[in-house]
Amino acid sequence: MKSWNKFFSIPQQKTPMAKERSNADTIIKETVDQHINLVKNITPKVYITEDHAVDQYLRVRPDLVQLVIEHWVERNHQYRFRVHDQFKREREMIEH
Repeated sequence: MKSWNKFFSIPQQKTPMAKERSNADTIIKETVDQHINLVKNITPKVYITEDHAVDQYLRVRPDLVQLVIEHWVERNHQYRFRVHDQFKREREMIEH
């Protein structure tokens, strides 16, 4: 989806213009709306992006945003693996 590319292109800039930073909220609202209409699902990443990403983006210095995004993505992957490990035996329990 082009809208996700548009949203993630803003934090990738080392020195975004004030106008670009102020438009982040509008861009993410459009992106999430398009995502929900297309996929009919709100994943944890979409929820976090919708409710927290813009606020954090505007609070953090632009040069640190890439580091914060990388940390956020890695943390989500770790959480996903923990949930997977927690429920990986569900199928076995149902089959027996």
